[in-house]
Amino acid sequence: MKTLEMVEPSSASGTSSLARQPAVPGAFHRIQQSIVYMEQHVDKPLQVAALAAAAHTSPSHYFALFKQQTGLPPICYFIRLRMKRACELLQDESLHVKEVAALLGYEDAFYFSRLFKSVNHIAPSEYRLSQRATGGTSASLAPPAMNGARPTANGGTRLEARQSLMGRL
Repeated sequence: MKTLEMVEPSSASGTSSLARQPAVPGAFHRIQQSIVYMEQHVDKPLQVAALAAAAHTSPSHYFALFKQQTGLPPICYFIRLRMKRACELLQDESLHVKEVAALLGYEDAFYFSRLFKSVNHIAPSEYRLSQRATGGTSASLAPPAMNGARPTANGGTRLEARQSLMGRL
């Protein structure tokens, strides 16, 4: 069986260690296709079972492959994609928070606001005000973590960010 070398941060200091993970033929491509699908359908509900079927794998195996490649479970990744898009939409001052929620497929604006705050640590209305104050030049707050080799925005590691995210959801 082939192996794939993945670089994982071993500590907050940025040193790395190599972890060997078994490579599944075509798995990387199938997960990338799922991510593209998610990006194109952020306004629609997501069913992991449908993504798994499209990737020709069981839901549990799909979940493991997805988490191995992205560092997040599929639903958490999808939520972060939605929140990234929400940050972009909130820069349009003509849209109310309720309208942004609806554009992303959330019927309940209050639920959307709570979810936005749990991911970004700031309410949507406060985010909009901060963007107005900085002229919209700061980056959006919720980019999905890819492969974990990148540090998070606050300088922590992927593991710290994942633990923090999972604790809030």
